[in-house]
Amino acid sequence: MKDMGFVCPFTGFTDEFLPTNPLIKAANESIAAGKTPVAWNFTTLPSEEWKNTLGSALLAYAQGTGNWDAVKAAFVDNWAKEYSLKSQATT
Repeated sequence: MKDMGFVCPFTGFTDEFLPTNPLIKAANESIAAGKTPVAWNFTTLPSEEWKNTLGSALLAYAQGTGNWDAVKAAFVDNWAKEYSLKSQATT
């Protein structure tokens, strides 16, 4: 947990186990300032296939074997495809 900068989900740890990850620190500061965090229950996300396609495009981009346009296409085009399929199913 400490080596990877994760947040420990348990209480009772000393300050030695507080996260050093700057993103976690920023999130904690926002919460302490009274801002509302994003609820991570995205029930409106498309299918698992959409997530897998986007994840593959993001991985290729992060590894330097893909480009950002492929990530955008995986997100936008496949979201439109999923929306179209959902629309057809409800009519």
